[in-house]
Amino acid sequence: MPPKSKRKTNINYKKLNPQLILMDATYALDGHGPMYGEAKRLDMIFSSNNPIATDSLGTVVMGIPIKNAEHILIAEKEGLCITDLEKIKINNDWREYKMQFYLYNTFLDNLLNLLFESEIMASLVTDSLATLLIYEMAKHLQNSNEQDVVNEMGYCK
Repeated sequence: MPPKSKRKTNINYKKLNPQLILMDATYALDGHGPMYGEAKRLDMIFSSNNPIATDSLGTVVMGIPIKNAEHILIAEKEGLCITDLEKIKINNDWREYKMQFYLYNTFLDNLLNLLFESEIMASLVTDSLATLLIYEMAKHLQNSNEQDVVNEMGYCK
């Protein structure tokens, strides 16, 4: 399944060529990370010399299909890594650590995804006179968890 995004990707990995990647997986949020959700204790740390391999492993350990992780698919298409864990050297069998996480998108998340799918929509929201009106309308579409996060961070008052 090819990535949906038509935007050109700026993959700094090509320039930086990292030699050590660490992913702290002590806890992960189930539901609607990274803002809110149920914290699940994984007690894991992943390390690699490739950030896409690390993300791929974290994604499948969480029980999320790679096909749902667009950034990973884009990186694979760019030739930065393969996502088939059977072809990546992993010290332990990751299957024994697999959990089931669920992704929960709110109504507002789904609307915001339109911005990533369309240059025209992104420009309308960020570069037009309608920007303030759109942000004001978005406040009223937030669910209670999103409103709590916004209030804690002091945004959109």
